Amino acid sequence: MHEREKFFQRDEANDRRAFELAEKSNEAMNKLSQAVEMNTKAIEENWKDFAEMVNLLRTKLIQYPRPIVDERISATMKTEKLEVDMRSKLL
Repeated sequence: MHEREKFFQRDEANDRRAFELAEKSNEAMNKLSQAVEMNTKAIEENWKDFAEMVNLLRTKLIQYPRPIVDERISATMKTEKLEVDMRSKLL
């Protein structure tokens, strides 16, 4: 009968350890789940901020009409043409 009591004690101790491990595993999984959820929310917020910046950039680009850009290009081309004309006159 003595061996039987030892067996039951060991069995109960093993059951307690298995239950404790299961609880710790469950706690770890919950913490991991919370961390993943927080990370996902942070990524979503970053994407929202990125999309907002892109929309602002698009708005700013749309506000400036193309002629301003064309004028800058034509002014540069005129300057280059003047330089070429001046060089040809000097040579």
